[in-house]
This record gives sequence, C-alpha cells and structure tokens, in this order.
Amino acid sequence: MSQRATVFLSAHPDGVDEVLALLRAYAEAGQRAPGNLRMRVSQDILDPSQFVMCEEWETQEALDEHMTQHHTRAVLAAFGNPELITGTEIWQSFEVEPSGEAA
Repeated sequence: MSQRATVFLSAHPDGVDEVLALLRAYAEAGQRAPGNLRMRVSQDILDPSQFVMCEEWETQEALDEHMTQHHTRAVLAAFGNPELITGTEIWQSFEVEPSGEAA
C-alpha cells in the first residue's frame, strides 16, 4: 500500500523566497528518489507565505529511506527555524475501500 502525506507550511514573511527555494530543491530531489510516486509543492496565490506539499511513496520502506536523505533533513531543519517557517501541519492520507475499511 502506498504511503501519502500532505504538509501545510506557513513561511515567515521575510523567508518566503528562501522557503520556496528549499521546497523546490526538496521536490526535485524527492521526485528522483526510488519509490517516489508523486511529489508536488503548491504556493497560495493570494498569500505567498502559504505552501502545501503532497507526497506519495510506493512503500513505507521507500518513505523511510527518503527521510534519511540530505534534502529531507534540510526541510525538517527548516521546520524548527521560526525565521523561516512559522507553522506546520502534517497529515497522513489513506484510501477507503468500498467496504468502509481503510486500505
């Protein structure tokens, strides 16, 4: 079963350009990673300090390996820097089978 995550980020107004560059580098590297099915970064048109990242990985093992990579560690470090990122929410998503059970 694939693993999916959606991350909502609020960038500090003075750090928007730096966060955008960091997320672009993250997405480009992530798309080349073994097991990556989807890597998307979106920026709010009306409020450019708001970002959404959507990822999908073939397996938990592929996601676990991705979490050890330099580009992932760089983004995680930025999560802890209030001069760059002022808020995060990380959501896991899953499919619901017609029977009503999570896939």
